[in-house]
Amino acid sequence: MAVQLKDMRNALTTASEIGFDAPITALFEKLYAAAAEHGLSDLDHSALFMELASRNGMR
Repeated sequence: MAVQLKDMRNALTTASEIGFDAPITALFEKLYAAAAEHGLSDLDHSALFMELASRNGMR
């Protein structure tokens, strides 16, 4: 998660610099950031499912 979050933030920075709208990347950055804030940053992409499951009362 931590590496993917870093990469998404780099992509968003570049997109902003060139005036490119990347709403899906921005959405995923927010979800990954929330997962990291909830202590899941050392996990792989499965942490995204865990974050969404938590938001939906499944955990």
